[in-house]
Amino acid sequence: MTVNRFKVETYRVAMGSQLHVEFQGGAVQFRAAVSAIGEGGEQITAYFGVENAPAPWTDTDASKAAVFLPYGDLSAWVDILRNEIPIFGYINTEIPGFTSIRTGLEPVGEGETMTSSPDEI
Repeated sequence: MTVNRFKVETYRVAMGSQLHVEFQGGAVQFRAAVSAIGEGGEQITAYFGVENAPAPWTDTDASKAAVFLPYGDLSAWVDILRNEIPIFGYINTEIPGFTSIRTGLEPVGEGETMTSSPDEI
C-alpha cells in the first residue's frame, strides 16, 4: 500500500453544465471539478455532480487521484482550499476511497479574523 501525503500549493476549479472527462474507457459527465495540486505535480481531482459515478481512482505511484462526490459537497471543498492553511492531500493506492484533503492542526476556537476594521469595509 502506498499513501502519498503532500502539501497542497494551488488549486483549480472548473464549472459548467455539461463538462466531461475520459475516464476508464468512457466519458464521465460532471457539473464541477476541483483539483488540489502539490508542488511536485501531485493532484487530487474531485468531480461533483456525477450520475452513476465510477469508483475512486489512483495511479500506481500515488501522484494522481480522482474522487466523485455529490454536488452539494462542492462549496465545502472550495471553502477549505480558499481559507485554510496548511492543507495536505492524501492519495491512498490500496483504498482509493480514503483519498482526501485535510487541514493541519488548528487551535480550538480560532474562528475567522478580520484584517481591517469594520469602518474600512
